[in-house]
Amino acid sequence: MRVAVRGCRDSVEFIAGSDGTWLSESGEPVRIGNREPQLTRSASLDEFICPQDELARLLGTVQAA
Repeated sequence: MRVAVRGCRDSVEFIAGSDGTWLSESGEPVRIGNREPQLTRSASLDEFICPQDELARLLGTVQAA
């Protein structure tokens, strides 16, 4: 996110961190607004893998159609 800061001639860029925080251009964590940072949970790879029995059921319905 690029923002204009009062009193600064140049705009400032902030980068969204993977955990829901914001980082300055130099990589330092910053707080934007008056709320506490909300940490987000990263999904594990297992959450994206379809179980074998579910895959067989889905493929069975596709082949039947």
